[in-house]
Amino acid sequence: MRGCAHLKLPIALIGLLALTGCVTLQDFHNMSAEERAVKVCDQRADLKALRNDIYSLEQAIANSSQALRRGYRVLSECEEYEVQTGTRTECKTLEYGVECEEKILFETRQRCSDTRVPINAVSERANIVVWEGELELTRATFAREHQACFAHVVTLTAEEAFRLYR
Repeated sequence: MRGCAHLKLPIALIGLLALTGCVTLQDFHNMSAEERAVKVCDQRADLKALRNDIYSLEQAIANSSQALRRGYRVLSECEEYEVQTGTRTECKTLEYGVECEEKILFETRQRCSDTRVPINAVSERANIVVWEGELELTRATFAREHQACFAHVVTLTAEEAFRLYR
């Protein structure tokens, strides 16, 4: 059988198992039909993509709203640079003796500067209106697709739901 059903784990590792997302057929048998439906639908790629789209639109609206309140955007520009952090001596034993080499150690750091950039308030407001419309449509699509998924999966046996989950 594929999956993790063959594993016998001490109680201390059960939390780790939950974090890795290893769900077995036995786990599906132990779940209610509703819990199985939620598990299957939450991992569907199309629903994950819609969830990501919703998050991105919410962030875009929040960022533009904040820029409107401020009257400007803050753009961060970063550059990486190296700083010497010390040295390390590496030695090798050779036929004729020992050869040592001093190596300089570096650490990469980041230097950032923020720049205020004026906004076009009319353009920001127009973007927010467009994004709010897209957000409403995306939320409706997500709700419709999630409900359809749930309605289908809740009728399946544990085995059928598990096949969809994998």
